[in-house]
Amino acid sequence: MRAALRGTQRLIPGSPVNKLEVDERPHPNRLAHRVLGREEIRRLLDACLPAYRPLIATALYTGMRQSELLGLTWSDVDIPDGMVHVRAQLSCARGGTPCQRVRLKTRSARRQIPLSPQLAAILHGHRETSRFSAAGDWVFTTRNGTSLRQRNVQRSALTRAAHAAGLNQDGEGLRFHDLRHPFASHLIIDLPSMSSRSAVSSDTRARLPRSISTRTSSTRRATPRTSVRA
Repeated sequence: MRAALRGTQRLIPGSPVNKLEVDERPHPNRLAHRVLGREEIRRLLDACLPAYRPLIATALYTGMRQSELLGLTWSDVDIPDGMVHVRAQLSCARGGTPCQRVRLKTRSARRQIPLSPQLAAILHGHRETSRFSAAGDWVFTTRNGTSLRQRNVQRSALTRAAHAAGLNQDGEGLRFHDLRHPFASHLIIDLPSMSSRSAVSSDTRARLPRSISTRTSSTRRATPRTSVRA
């Protein structure tokens, strides 16, 4: 057994876990998933710094992972057709290697997510007022147009807003991963068809049905009714 383990160490120089993003790593004592209610969503968005409100709103209204959000460029956002194309993600900076746009972990992660009318309006306004609005520019950037870092987003955007909104519970702060759950839960409540519910409640890992992806031109019932302001 010892000989076998020594051989494994030679084949695997480092732990594969180190290559995973923070929210993908196993957590033995993982906290229960938290789902924000609509009033909590309103308070969170109201408490966000204006520079970060489009990012937090997009997280809440699309269910995208943090790395996917930060990896978005304007070429991925089709506002006229009301669609976000998830094609890549932002890697973490490690060992002197800067963050960069990389391929998604799995084929099923590549998907299209419909934009609610409210979110489409927010992203339209965000692009209109941004100095970095070319197709290849990051959707969510620093003042210099570079990509945002995950740790900074958690601290400067979410932790600050959650504290101001009184959303921390029992000493536990709101995590960015928690923002993924309201999207699925509220659509489960609002969507009229069972096929639509199943597509969304699977954590948006598959492409949504065509009947849902075209809803922005035919129906608004799938949109959470929480007021979102830019």
